[in-house]
Parts: sequence; C-alpha cells; structure tokens
Amino acid sequence: GGYLITGSTTGALLPRGTESLAGRMHEMTLWGFSQGETARKRESFVDFAFTEPARLRGVRDATATRASYAERIARGGFPAVGRRETAAARQRWFTDYAVRIIDRDLADLVTIRQPGVFRQTVRACAARTAQVTNLSALANDLAVGRDAVRNYVELLERVFIVTRLPAFTRNASARTSRHPQLHLTDSGLASALVGLDAPSLVRSPEIGPLLATFADVVGADRFRHGIVLYTVANAFRINDEPKFTACPVSGLWRAMRGRGTVTDPVEKHD
Repeated sequence: GGYLITGSTTGALLPRGTESLAGRMHEMTLWGFSQGETARKRESFVDFAFTEPARLRGVRDATATRASYAERIARGGFPAVGRRETAAARQRWFTDYAVRIIDRDLADLVTIRQPGVFRQTVRACAARTAQVTNLSALANDLAVGRDAVRNYVELLERVFIVTRLPAFTRNASARTSRHPQLHLTDSGLASALVGLDAPSLVRSPEIGPLLATFADVVGADRFRHGIVLYTVANAFRINDEPKFTACPVSGLWRAMRGRGTVTDPVEKHD
C-alpha cells in the first residue's frame, strides 16, 4: 500500500535507517497558501505569463493600496494564521511557531551549540529577506564565524524557514556560481520576526523586501516576457517594449480567466 507522511523537516535531518527508500519514496515540498487558495479561487497569472503575457496589461485593481498589500504581507500564507482575526493573535502564532521549530523540532534532531546565536540568525535572515545571500556579512553582523552561520542557514532551509532563490540565467553552470537571494518562506513570519505588523509596514521601508518575498515568483529557464510587479492599480507596457509589462502585484491572484479581472489591454507607458 501507499503512505502519506507529513512533517515540518526534510528527510535529510531524520535519523538514518537501514533503508534509503531510493525509488520508493518521493518528497514534495508544500508551501503556504497563495492568495487565490486563501480566497478559494484559481489564479491564472502563471498561465497568462507563459502563454499570453501581454494580456496581463489588462489587469485592473482599484482596491490595490499600500495598506491592503501590507495587510496581506503581514498575514502570509499559513492556513492557521488566516483563522486568527487580530494582529496580536497572529503575532503570537508566528512567535510560537518559530520557537517550537527552533527549540523543539531542531533540538530533537541536531545539537545546536549556540542556541542564542541561532535565534539571532533567524531574525537576521528575516531582516535580510529578498536580498542576495551574503554569509560573510551575516557572520560579521552576528560576530560569529562564517562556518557557523552557513550551518545555521542550512538548518533553517531544512526546516523550511528560509529558502534560496537561484539567480536567473540561461547558463546552468553560471546559475550555480552566482549568489542566490535568501527569502523567508512566509512573508507573515518574516514580518513578525522583525516586529512589523500591517500598520507599521505601511510606513516602513522594509515593505519593499517583504513585498518581494510575498510575491516571490520563480522564473523560467528561457526568457519569454519581462514582468515587473508593482503597487499601483493598473498594468501597462513599459517604454513601448512589447516584451516588458508592469503589472500590479494583485495580478498574481486577480488574473483569472472568465472572471472579468483581465480586460483587453490598454496600452500606457512611461
């Protein structure tokens, strides 16, 4: 028979058994809910991006404001957070989640020699979300060795607190040599770890990198169309370039077929 086993860590951290299960086990990463999944709607942004990217210029969203994006960033994509009505309740959930992952899950699997430094590393990664990975700078800020920081970041990857987004290039070998971006896997968790709720985000310069983490979209191996996500209401073609489109961030979940949210493109440019 078949078995579905879920957990909050990768198989690489689990105790080694006598069987590798090679060819008999498949690992699948489940990320937090997208905005469409939260609203129980099927988004078509990726479909449009790969088949009809110019149609994304028809995205219109009169409700898109800095405050509305800040609210979505602070909520993130964890299903359990969506059921908590107040910002204080969501903050408590994120705090408890981080503590349990660090102090319980990881402590049961590996020995963390400097738990205080490890917690600082988590918060430092949250403060640097959507930035190019620079372990040396991170180590300098924390006043610890680079090897220790590298090990801690790798542990955080294995428990799905952070992820690294490879640099875009057509050359596979160049992709492995370029520095990837470091992202927390959930914008709400990142916001909570740096102490920012939705009203604070509206006024904070940190909304930029947190918005990038919130709207993290992985590109294809071959360039098809350049799409810039931004926070204004209407999409448009950039500088008369047919292969470059500026699209509201909300297009990620408002671009749906047959729902009237993508109209015929109105060509505007700056």
